[in-house]
Amino acid sequence: MSTPEPSKALEIFYSYAHEDERLRKALDKQLNLLKRDGLVTDWNDHKITAGKEWESEILTHLDSAEVILLLISPDFIASDYCYSVEMQRAMERHERGEARVIPIILRPTDWKSATFGKLKALPSDGRALTRWPNRDEAFLNVAKGIRKAVRELAASSLPSTKFVEDSPSTGTLPQEELKVLAAYWNVPHKPNPFFTGREDILEQINKTFVDAVRDWLGTHTGWLLVLDNVEDLEMINNFLPAEHRGHILLTTRIHAMSGYAQGPIHFK
Repeated sequence: MSTPEPSKALEIFYSYAHEDERLRKALDKQLNLLKRDGLVTDWNDHKITAGKEWESEILTHLDSAEVILLLISPDFIASDYCYSVEMQRAMERHERGEARVIPIILRPTDWKSATFGKLKALPSDGRALTRWPNRDEAFLNVAKGIRKAVRELAASSLPSTKFVEDSPSTGTLPQEELKVLAAYWNVPHKPNPFFTGREDILEQINKTFVDAVRDWLGTHTGWLLVLDNVEDLEMINNFLPAEHRGHILLTTRIHAMSGYAQGPIHFK
C-alpha cells in the first residue's frame, strides 16, 4: 500500500507590534519543529512582497489562518491597527469557530480586561515572557501550548472514519480520508507492540463486556439503554437478555425496523 500524502498544515498568523519584532523572531525559532513536522506554516507582515497592498495581504491571511497568535505588549495595546483591526477581526473569527486565537503575553501590560482577556493565554498562568528567569524556558512553554492547540484543531477537523464497504466482509477508507489521517499514521515513532497483534485478547474483552451488560440488564428493572446511531441492528440482540424489564432508546437511519419495534417508536 502506498503512503498517503500528508494533510494540509495549519496556518499561523502573527498579530504583533513592530516594537516586539525581536521577541516574535525568538518565538518563531521555537516553533520550527512544528513546521518541520508539517503541522503548521506561519505568516507575518514581513512576508508581503514589493508592489502588493499591505492591508489587503494582512486581512487575507488573517481571514485564512486557523491559528492566530496575539503577541501582547504595551505597544500592541497602544497600536490602533493591532488592537482595533487585527485583534477585533481575529476575535470575530474565534467566536464563529473559524480560528483559534491564542494570546501570548510578551511584556507586562494591563490586558485581562481586554476582549481577548477571557481566553487562556500563554505562557502558563499568563506570566509575561520577559518576567521568566530563563527566556528559553518561557518560549518553550509557549511552543508546547501552541503544539497542543494545533493537535486539538487537527483532531477536531478529522472526518468521520466510517468504512466504505467493498464487499460484505471488508472495508476501506476513502482516499481523501486516508490523506487527512496520514499525519497521524506516519508519526516518527516505532510501532507500539501493545496496540497490535492482540485481536484474540480484544475479542475476549469485548465478549466479557457484552456478557456483563446483558447479565446486568437481566437482573435489574426500570433501566434505560440508549443506543445512538445504530448501523447494525443485530448488535442489539447481543446486549439484550431473553427476558428484560427495561426500556430502549434507539436512534438509527435504518428504516426497516420490523421485528424490533414494539408499540409506538420514534425515529431520529
